[in-house]
Amino acid sequence: MKAQIEIINIRWEGPLTPEEAYEKNGKTDYGVYQYYGDHPVYGLDVLLYIGMVSEQTFGERLREYDFGNWNQNIQTYLGRVCLEKKAVQPSDEVWGDMIDRVEKLLIHGCFPAFNSQGIATPPDANRHEELLILNWGNYRSLLPAISGHRVIAESLDESFQFMGQ
Repeated sequence: MKAQIEIINIRWEGPLTPEEAYEKNGKTDYGVYQYYGDHPVYGLDVLLYIGMVSEQTFGERLREYDFGNWNQNIQTYLGRVCLEKKAVQPSDEVWGDMIDRVEKLLIHGCFPAFNSQGIATPPDANRHEELLILNWGNYRSLLPAISGHRVIAESLDESFQFMGQ
């Protein structure tokens, strides 16, 4: 029996300065975020970090960052989980779990420079393999679609065989 793919749609907004992001404290200001800026090895204007907020708003969480150790060219992009108009609003617990799974899969699909701790912990196959993230709006250098099956698979050769074999 084939597993059913879970699709989570993320609508991205940005670029925002850190100060503009601090103002995002409304009832829909939860989700995932990206930071772009200059990196001494990877270059100028690159994806630096992906994070999430599910219990604080974007504004509350992002105020906690000390950009003094970063650089002056930070741009922030905010991603919110979007549901179909007919969908039932999930509980806070389910919504938080969705955001958590999206963050982990985005980190492993994109390898941001400052997410070393998140990269070191691989996604849980039971929670991520059947997940498909669709990025909408201004998602910058993220792929438009990120598949849990693709991120978790070690290699094509280990999981599949060629047609005719």
